[in-house]
Amino acid sequence: MNVRKEQLEKVFIELLEGLKPRPEVLKLFHAVILDVWKQRQRNSAELRLLAQRRLDELKQRKRRLVEAFVYKDAIDESTYQEERLSLDQQIALAELEHLEAREDEIDVQGALAFSEYVLSNAGRLWVESDLNGKQRLQQALFPQGMTFDNRCIATPLTSSIFYAIEDVVERKREFGCPPGIRTPITCSRGRCPSR
Repeated sequence: MNVRKEQLEKVFIELLEGLKPRPEVLKLFHAVILDVWKQRQRNSAELRLLAQRRLDELKQRKRRLVEAFVYKDAIDESTYQEERLSLDQQIALAELEHLEAREDEIDVQGALAFSEYVLSNAGRLWVESDLNGKQRLQQALFPQGMTFDNRCIATPLTSSIFYAIEDVVERKREFGCPPGIRTPITCSRGRCPSR
């Protein structure tokens, strides 16, 4: 089947424009994600505080152990070595927990702005991108590829972001997309007839 590049790109850009979320949906999506993020940050802050307290407590115990061994001669060397090894392991785990609690610190505003820009301008981004950019955008939005039959572009699975946005707006809570949601087959004139 021979298809002119211009015709195929026109149909594909129409598909991208058809998937564009409505501005009011994006606005509500933004607000919900920020609300969820702020709650998550409050929880992360509490976890960081608990992890820091645990770390401080373990370090204090290690200082007391060294003091008991070196300055007070209150314990023998084998007991000291055994306790020091145990405390060092606990401190390493507590430092890891503290580090993990800090990993959630990202620029959510920036990530949201970028996502909204890409979703709202996918057609324009496609036109303005080089071959590598087009391939990356296509892979992100249509992870299982697409087919074309001279009239219609069919996508077996569209990126879950389009469904996640709708789900967030409908449920007004953390979002998810059940696997396997299928995108309707799309034509340049709307829905294709059943095959």
